Amino acid sequence: MMPELKLEPEARSAHEAAREILLEQWDPFRFLWEEMHQQEYEGHVDRVLWMAARGAGASDIAFYLEETERDSMGVRRTPESRMKTAQEVLAVLQG
Repeated sequence: MMPELKLEPEARSAHEAAREILLEQWDPFRFLWEEMHQQEYEGHVDRVLWMAARGAGASDIAFYLEETERDSMGVRRTPESRMKTAQEVLAVLQG
């Protein structure tokens, strides 16, 4: 189990930016953002942040996004779109 993230104000801003990137690019049809799935979606955002904080690269994050698409969403994005999303999330988090 992943530890709960405790975020300072500047990290909270990066978290929100990463969340928006994931929502707009990775889940544009809001499969996971429906009210009944919001907690699950936030768990995926937290997982991506946790991975990034531990040095995961864009390919690791893109792989996680692919697994989640397959296992939770029932849709598949292109590898290029997942990589672009992962790279943008890392760029936001790295400032």
